[in-house]
Amino acid sequence: ALELGKTRLEILWPPSGEFKTPDYNLNSLVIRVSYGSTRILLMGDLQQAAEAELVAQIPDLRSDILKVGYHGSRLATGEAFLDRVRPKAAVISAKPRDPEKPHRDVLRKLSKGGITVYRIDQDGHVRFTIFPNLTWTVETDRIRASDDGRNR
Repeated sequence: ALELGKTRLEILWPPSGEFKTPDYNLNSLVIRVSYGSTRILLMGDLQQAAEAELVAQIPDLRSDILKVGYHGSRLATGEAFLDRVRPKAAVISAKPRDPEKPHRDVLRKLSKGGITVYRIDQDGHVRFTIFPNLTWTVETDRIRASDDGRNR
């Protein structure tokens, strides 16, 4: 782990830097960034098979903000994984007009969990700001009538 003041950066996957398969997605870096008690989990392109291993190896994956894995593909973001992470907000980095990403099943799982979803293909740039008092705000290129993104 790398620590700078209240900020901590941890590489959670691949374990011990091992690459277990030639599949680049299954070897994708998973990084947790913490600022005080606020946690952000960056999933890269990790898929459900590796998510299950990650859940088994790291008991506490709770994170406030989740960067959804594999652009919201149906191959990532399993229910057991989401139950362990329990994010308040999720960001999906998907291209506009991609018929497969984000997949409707992933969007359903996120919605079922009460997770606020920000999508690059719909919201444009998404910026989270964490303040010293550990509240955070969200800004996007588009204004949402139902969500001001403050103090999650």
